[in-house]
Amino acid sequence: MTTATTTTTEKFITALEEKGFKRWTKGDKDRMYIDAEKLGLKVQKYGSGAVKHAEWDGEKISNREGASMLHAKTYLDLTDMSVHSDDSDLFAAAEAIIEEVRSSLEEEEKKEEKEAAMSTTTAITAMQELYQSIDYDARMDYCTKEMAQRICRNTLAKEAGKRGIADPMMMNPATGSVSPLSDWVCDYMELTPEEWGGHYFSDAGLVAVRRTPDGGWEEADIEARTAAMREGR
Repeated sequence: MTTATTTTTEKFITALEEKGFKRWTKGDKDRMYIDAEKLGLKVQKYGSGAVKHAEWDGEKISNREGASMLHAKTYLDLTDMSVHSDDSDLFAAAEAIIEEVRSSLEEEEKKEEKEAAMSTTTAITAMQELYQSIDYDARMDYCTKEMAQRICRNTLAKEAGKRGIADPMMMNPATGSVSPLSDWVCDYMELTPEEWGGHYFSDAGLVAVRRTPDGGWEEADIEARTAAMREGR
């Protein structure tokens, strides 16, 4: 039996729950159920609970069909990742959502792998070079400074993602401010040395951080730093 213990599986389950799936476990069974209405079935009911109007995929269907879909069981079996449903339309709809979630997570993992393979120092250099290569329409006269900054951040972050340049979260220890590297690079390139705190990007003392389970932040390379400190003793 395949158990949901890996980080990837937990992310998958969480993503499905956000789409309306609910997890159910009993004995050796581990399933993610989803109601027909979460999959697109629209029904109106009498006070007794009987269906008086039903629609599927934008078209009216018989009350009998609506009732049948409403009571159909549709689920993903987490032990073998197979989809099951009493109704073929619900089966197809559930399968489409599951595949969408799976594809989204795969893209996210690929991005994380690229970022992990790129050191923060390399990412900073690449991000600065990218900034200088982009022709920002934000610098047109009709843009306010705030508009220009917003466009700069959005454009730089999107282009970095397309080119596989890591955009880790960075913190200014002095202020506690946390933003993506692309935001900090925009600030550095636009501010004066006096406003930035020095002539070099490193003068701000930014450190790469990651989320902690309790929602806070910690240095992303804390293990490496700890190991280096121990070796230096």
